[in-house]
Amino acid sequence: MAYEQLPIVEVELSRLLLDLENYRIPTRRDDEAGALKYLFASEDVLGAARLILRDGYFDNEVPIVIAAESRDEPPSYIVLEGNRRVSALKALYDPTIVPGHEAEVRSLLKRYAVEAENLPERIRVIVAPDRATAARTLPDCTLASPRSGGAATNKQPSTTHSWTTRRLWRTSRRSTPMSRSQGS
Repeated sequence: MAYEQLPIVEVELSRLLLDLENYRIPTRRDDEAGALKYLFASEDVLGAARLILRDGYFDNEVPIVIAAESRDEPPSYIVLEGNRRVSALKALYDPTIVPGHEAEVRSLLKRYAVEAENLPERIRVIVAPDRATAARTLPDCTLASPRSGGAATNKQPSTTHSWTTRRLWRTSRRSTPMSRSQGS
């Protein structure tokens, strides 16, 4: 299989939609508000928002998206990888989208008022032509559902870890205790 470089484009946050087909988000397929509520309650999106405000938004791990099925201009995209970061940014711009956490988000915005002035309105994303192509670039546990016989298991690190952390975790499992102790 030949390497195919996927395009990177800059997209307005308002054009990014959560992946409601992601098995880790147990909501109805048409309920982005429910997905946001779940992510804030279970996936520490508030912590991600705090880090974005404190340290800035780094795009070293660019979200991976596919085009949404719509005739909108400019187009909308479904976020396959990066739902936590995108949710955090959206809530920082509009705390009312997470009613159960609105006060906490507003408190963060007040605490980091100077930093909040520099939040990006547009972010870079990698655009895959379809889910199958995106699956080849995503970590093992992102698209694989235990219900579908996929690779995700409870033995992998928490989904709140970054892609790099999961990759390092998988690599460290392959090394022997001796090679790790020798600094290899």
